[in-house]
Amino acid sequence: MKNLFFLFVFLFAVSSCGKDEFIPDSPVQDSQKNTTENDDETSPEESKDKDNVASDENNQNKYESTDEKDETKRPSDLDLAMNSIISWNVDSGTYLGKIDIENLEKNPETFLMEQLTGLVKIEAVTFENGVYNFTDEDMTRVGIKDVKWNATLQKIEFRLTYNDISGRTIQSLPFSLTDYYASQFNVDSSFISTHYLHGIHRHVGGFLGNLLQYDSDKYLPELYSKQADFRNNTMTVTFTVCDRYDGQKQVARITKELRGFKTMHQLLNNMVIGATAEVHEEAVEVMKKYNSSVKKQSLLKYLEAKVINRKWMQKMSYGVDGYPVLCDIVKDDMYSREIEVIRGQGARFDVFLESPIWRLGEAGIEGRNLKLKMVLKSVNHIDLDNVSYDIVIPNVI
Repeated sequence: MKNLFFLFVFLFAVSSCGKDEFIPDSPVQDSQKNTTENDDETSPEESKDKDNVASDENNQNKYESTDEKDETKRPSDLDLAMNSIISWNVDSGTYLGKIDIENLEKNPETFLMEQLTGLVKIEAVTFENGVYNFTDEDMTRVGIKDVKWNATLQKIEFRLTYNDISGRTIQSLPFSLTDYYASQFNVDSSFISTHYLHGIHRHVGGFLGNLLQYDSDKYLPELYSKQADFRNNTMTVTFTVCDRYDGQKQVARITKELRGFKTMHQLLNNMVIGATAEVHEEAVEVMKKYNSSVKKQSLLKYLEAKVINRKWMQKMSYGVDGYPVLCDIVKDDMYSREIEVIRGQGARFDVFLESPIWRLGEAGIEGRNLKLKMVLKSVNHIDLDNVSYDIVIPNVI
């Protein structure tokens, strides 16, 4: 019986070990749980402080990342030599005046990188680093070699070197010969502003040296064409420029617009007219006939035909700006005909008034003198208004 009791106790103990044990929560665990919940319920001020700290850490990491990126952005010397592109960094008006293209063409070995300093920019393009702009320090390590002038494409060609490493491709800079030579010829505004257009236009071929400023030891421009706009007082000239080493080789054809000439209105205001001895003799003869006529008509009517038919105005003396000018008949080369002109000579070669048309406006006797008012109706094929000249022929009576 005693043995059966012990067997029952043993079986009960084994059965109890197979079930889950119930372990009550300890006070320590509860305390830890409450602490975690309190942490989740942080105040707004504390949360803002934490955000600021996190932001500062992020910014610091970003700057550190950028610094690391900048360190790796600069390509290697080999990349700078092999993958660089050069281009002008200034406007054409600047570099055209800095480079002697004629010397470069004849002596390309004398053309150095120093002559491009401040005129160009260089970029290196690589797959890893994108576009890298050469710094001032980088530019000090750049050189050029195998320089030549490509006349067909009008480009300066060469190879770039960096730290004595030669690039693999031919680089080029565009350079317009026409623009270059145009920059060597400047309009002389001071000369133009003191001269009249019509005479200059007629003789422009011989006065390019006055109208333009250039190095006469290097260039000899030859007139190609001319066109004047007399109403707007302007003229356009086109001229050719020959190679300074080979006068038969034309290197450029340039067009310049010339503005600011003295106007024809100024010329007419500055012109004075006086009677010559020949006109005086004829006037004395005419007045004798007039005074002896039985049936007198007005002096104006009587003289009107005489003045025009006897061509008194061709026989007068003229002056412009204090210089004598002539009124005579010249051959018009353009139309192969003779024309009447008032033209200058010497210092006033620029005076040229073609085909003047006169009318006698007034006539009268003052003492022994004959006074005429001659009206200029048209000149240079332009109709005029209110242009007249008072002429006194002395001692005709």
